[in-house]
Amino acid sequence: MITLASLGLVLAVASPVPAPISAFATAWAGMTSYQTTAHVYQVSGAKTQNSVYTFAFSKPASITMNIVSGPNAGATVTWSGGETVRAGKGMFTKTVNLKDPLVTSLRGLTVVDLSFPAILKHAQKIAGTAGISETTMNGAKVNVVNVAVSNPSKDHGLTRETLYLSAATNLPVRVDGYIGSQLVQTVSFSNTTTK
Repeated sequence: MITLASLGLVLAVASPVPAPISAFATAWAGMTSYQTTAHVYQVSGAKTQNSVYTFAFSKPASITMNIVSGPNAGATVTWSGGETVRAGKGMFTKTVNLKDPLVTSLRGLTVVDLSFPAILKHAQKIAGTAGISETTMNGAKVNVVNVAVSNPSKDHGLTRETLYLSAATNLPVRVDGYIGSQLVQTVSFSNTTTK
């Protein structure tokens, strides 16, 4: 079983790999860097969180994420591989664990989970039953992979996920995560540029 994940969200598909996922892997292999804006909405129990991040990734493993709005707005988080990040505002920064609550989202997503390569890496670990379709988002065609997650305990409790891949670039546009019928997480990408 081969799986597809996004931003800590897992999408699983049966072998052979469907065309949208193969196209995503090919697009990522041909890139050296990208910049995007990530809008993250999450629910955990009675709590909700809305955040916006500007996000820059360079291969092999360099991320700079600026928190535009939401908890810790104005802070910057940088990662250069490994299990730690630098986080803070201006010259007042400190090194913390990648999974420290100071630098993770309400549902535990890390700066690495929000990266496009994490989507492909995580995809190989979690299985489920997938359906493939097409739709239009903001006037643009997208390929949709909708997955019933087979083991929610390995996917932040999510029972279903939907990944939307741009038909033009083959990169993620949005990922939705559900527990039962409740939408508990949406990560949307906009203004994506690549090199």
